[in-house]
Formats: sequence, C-alpha cells, structure tokens
Amino acid sequence: MFGTLAGGSHATVGWIDFREQLARELDDRRARLEGLALTLSAGLDGDVYFSFTDAADMVRPEYRRAAKWLELGVNGGRVDWAGTATRDHDGHWSYVIDSNEESPFPVGYPIFDGVRPRERAWTEDRVVFVAGLEDEFGRWDTAYAPIHTGGGVVVGLVEVVLNSDTRRLDIETRTRSVLLNSVLGFIASFLVAVVFARWLNRHLSTLIDTAEAVAAGDLNVRARIRSSDELGVLGAAFDAMVDGLVEREHIRETLGRFVHPEVAAELLSGPEALTLGGSARTVTVLMSDLRGFTALSERLGPEGMVSLLNRYFSFMSEVIDAHHGTLSELLGDGMVVLFGAPNTFDDDARRAVRCAVDLQRALRDFNASEAYQLEMGVGIDTGPVVVGNVGSQSRMKYGVVGDAINLAARLESATIGNQVLISQATLDAAGAQSIALGQPQDLLFKGRSASVRCFAVRAIDGVTLPSDQRRRTVLTQLTTVGWPLNDKRVSDDRFDAVVCALCLPELLLRTDADLHPHDRLKLTVRVGDRDLEDLYATTVDREEDGAWRLRLTSVPLDAQAVLDAIVATTV
Repeated sequence: MFGTLAGGSHATVGWIDFREQLARELDDRRARLEGLALTLSAGLDGDVYFSFTDAADMVRPEYRRAAKWLELGVNGGRVDWAGTATRDHDGHWSYVIDSNEESPFPVGYPIFDGVRPRERAWTEDRVVFVAGLEDEFGRWDTAYAPIHTGGGVVVGLVEVVLNSDTRRLDIETRTRSVLLNSVLGFIASFLVAVVFARWLNRHLSTLIDTAEAVAAGDLNVRARIRSSDELGVLGAAFDAMVDGLVEREHIRETLGRFVHPEVAAELLSGPEALTLGGSARTVTVLMSDLRGFTALSERLGPEGMVSLLNRYFSFMSEVIDAHHGTLSELLGDGMVVLFGAPNTFDDDARRAVRCAVDLQRALRDFNASEAYQLEMGVGIDTGPVVVGNVGSQSRMKYGVVGDAINLAARLESATIGNQVLISQATLDAAGAQSIALGQPQDLLFKGRSASVRCFAVRAIDGVTLPSDQRRRTVLTQLTTVGWPLNDKRVSDDRFDAVVCALCLPELLLRTDADLHPHDRLKLTVRVGDRDLEDLYATTVDREEDGAWRLRLTSVPLDAQAVLDAIVATTV
C-alpha cells in the first residue's frame, strides 16, 4: 500500500506538473499571437483598407504595401500565415489581403469556417484567440484583431495563424515520455517501498495486532517491542497509552456509578469541565417518590431496606436509560431525572412523559416480583434552568438550578397513589398528540401567588398507565354523604352522593356536587343499617361516565374491615 501511494504520488505530481507546463505554453502562444495580431492591425489604415473591394484592387500600391506589412509580420513573428477578412451587410465573410504573394485567396473570396470567432471579434471589437481551429487545410491556433477606420469603425479583421498540428504532435510525444517516466518512477518507488515495508513489517505487525486488540476492548495486551530505534520508542509510548486507558476506564467506571455515564465522560473530557458554573437551557425535570416505603422499612430493618432500594433503583435505572434520561440524584427513595441535560434532543419533554408511564409499569412488575404494594408518585415540569457544576472548588456536583426542579417536586407531592402529574409547560413542549389526560387541575402551592395548571397522564402513544387498583372492582350502590375540606377544617356544605363501585383503595362516587380534581373530602357511607363515618378521600379524576374517582387517604379500622368484606364476598 505504501509503495502504491508513493509511486502514485510521484506519477500524479509529474502529470500535474506536465499539464501545467502545457497550459503555460498555450498561454504564451496565445499572448504572442494576440500581440502580433494587434500590432499588424494597428499598422493598417482602415480608411484605405475599406477601399479594397475586388480582385482589381490587388495591383494597387496601397494593397501591395499592406500585403508586404503582413508578410513582415509572418516572418518576424514566426507564424505560418497572416491575412485580413471583412464582412458585408448580409453577414457573409470574405478574404481581402493575404501575406502570401501567390495567394489562393483573391479579394472577395468567401470564407465558411471560423465564422463564430470572427463574429465575436467584430461585434465585441476585441482580440479573440481560438486554439485548434480546424479547416480543410488542417488545425490552427488563430488570433483575430479588429481593423479600425479613423473614426473607430471596425472594417475588417487581421488573422494570425500558427499550425497547431505540430504542437499537438509535440504534446503527444512529450505525453508518452511523461507517462513512461511516471510508470518507471511508480515501479521504482513501489519496489523501494516494498523493501522498506518488509524491513518494518515485524514490529509494525505487532503494533497493529495490539492496536486492534485495544480497539476491540482488550486492555490487557501490550506491544512490548524490544528495540532501541524509533519503533522501540513508539512501542513503549503505545504501551504507556494503554496503561493510561486502563486507569481512565477504571476512573470512568467508578465515576459512572455515582453520576450518569454521559456526565462522567464530560467531567473526564478535560480540566475545563471541572470549573464552577453552567449554561442556561430548557430542561424537563422528572421527580418521583415512593409511598409506603417508610412503614415497610420498619419491618425490613436497615439492611433489608437498602437491599430493597437497590433492587428498586436497578429496575428504574433500566427504564430511565432506555429513554435516554439522566439520573441526576437519588433522594432517599426518590429520584431526580433530567431530559435535556447533558445532551439535548427535540423530544425531551415527550420522552420524559413516556418514561414516567414506563416507570409506573416497571413498578407494577417490581411489586409483583417482590410481593409488595409500593406506590410511586411522579411530577414533571419543563422550563429554563442553569445546568453545570454547582458547589465550591473543593467539592462540587453536576446538577440543575431553576424553578422547573422546584415545581416538579411540588407536582410530585400533589400526586395521589401511582399518579403522573405534568405541568402545562411540559404538555406544550411534548405536544398533546396521542397523550390521554385527565381533567385540568389548578393547584395552589405554598409560596406561589398563582395556581399551577397540571394534568394527570393516563396514556401516551398507546401505552396506558397501569391500573392503580389493588383488588378487583365491585359494583355497589352505597348512599353517601360528603363534606369538602378547607385546609384542615370540614365545611358545612354537605352534599349527597352514591358510591357506585369499590376498587380499594379507590372508589367511584356519583354526585351532583361541584367537585374538582384534588379536592379533599370527608365521607359517611351507609352500609346496610350502619354508617361508616370519618372516611377521608381525595378526588383523583372524573371518569368518562361522569363518576368521580376518589382515593381513600384515611379509613378507620372498623370501616376498612367492612369495605374489605364487601369486596371479598361480592361475586
């Protein structure tokens, strides 16, 4: 390969140089012919020239002097022929003066070849050069220069001709010589390169094999070239590089266990990545939190709790990685996931919503495998944040700062059971296409003067949020009385309702009362001749048939036993 490249380069350079030399020669020929044509045209009196109209004028002294002038140009300029031509009112061309005293072209002899360049020289009033103009006598390099009267009117053209067949034969001969020299140079370079390559082959093969093994991921190989020449130095440098790769890979893998792999790669990219500060960008923040884990941890103990958390995060991390999210932080049993940092994509918000639905589905599978009933709320918001290194020069972390992360946390705290709440900003960024949502909810959070509009996600792209039911649904007709809660105070605005289905820990409630998502209620449910009092619930969403889906948040033990019995005994 090296011999081919060396020989090919030699031949290519030689050929390019030859072509440039031919171009320079043609430029020199053009300049010489154009200069001679201009000189000859300047020496002709256009007013006298205009009077040469037929063959009888060829005996006039003026005509003989003009012909002699052209003959001097032919001899002095070392050209093959010079003459003049003119054009009549019909656009027909004819010869006028010939530098050859025994001219076959008398005045008025018609011209049929080279019409286009003659027309260009005449109409544009400038010198025109044509290389290789062909007629019945051969091929000619020709220059045309206009002849002017005293008033500047073009009345004819001087034509200077040089045989190009001779030049073409010379070029062909020289081309064959250049090609032959190029071939010989190619062969010589190839042979020298082959000999040199054989001499280098032993150590180079070792380096190549080692490099291929490293490229394939094997960092245990080394070249170990024992030589004092340049190849020995190269081999030692290569082995040192592999040692550095091993150390860097160990650092990357270790760091990747604590931060996202893409963040780890960015931090290892150079010293500039370890400076404080960040960049402003729009990021979608997903925050999740487990429910029921605190009570479970009392039964499992610290070691069992950590073991369960590790298995839970393993489930969730696979889903997050599948949607190209960045797991920024683990907050106890909660997670902060970024979409749009460190890498930004056009569909960050939509991927965050799909990820949230798949996280709930993964939690369902996790509960099935662990025989637990953990619940997880997810809040998502999209907005401008500052992404980068936060902290001090001695201790820093990669994270985000901005209102989006605060609002995502507020939305997560407002979720009920296995619910996914997204903000209006996230819905706008993700697009409503193929997303099934509950009714809009306007929630007022502490520390905010205005309410925040949010939506409960039911499905996206045909993937449905898994059912939040723990037991089968039982249809009922239980008379109910309800009271709204204002903060922690029970309102006097009593309303009548009917529990039409039990799907513990949820129930469906029909009522004419003006309810809204996330309203907190106190209920008294009539079961037979017994009133189940002090049941507290939160409205989750309104079903398509108008019934409200409620989540029971507090149920007395005796009332819970009655409801469980209804579900257990109803067929």
